[in-house]
Amino acid sequence: MHFRRIPKQGKTPMVRTTEELGRRGGVCAEEPETDVVDVRPVIDRARKLFASTAWLLERMIGSLKGQIEAETDPKRIQELTDQIRQNQKALQIVLDEERKLPAAQRAGRGEGVIDLAEARAEIARRLARLAG
Repeated sequence: MHFRRIPKQGKTPMVRTTEELGRRGGVCAEEPETDVVDVRPVIDRARKLFASTAWLLERMIGSLKGQIEAETDPKRIQELTDQIRQNQKALQIVLDEERKLPAAQRAGRGEGVIDLAEARAEIARRLARLAG
């Protein structure tokens, strides 16, 4: 068995090369021991990331609004207004993505897990339907 080390946040996980796996697509991580993956930790991290990003964007918008009130140059006011709009759009994207999290949890059958074997079978059925 041939292994290559790929550094990842201070860790060096073992991965199999494409020659050994017999498929394309670059280096692939070891297959999991089980066909069931717990998605709850990923969803929890996503919730925390969305919350901190939303908080930061709200603070930036507030700061920019404060700068506009103190600004007298029309060109600079327009630049600040554009920055506020961009931050508001980014905040809306964050909020929209955060709303999708419950659906991701339901995709794990309410248990916070995804059955990889069933997912592979579903993909195979869809590909067969497209090919047929």
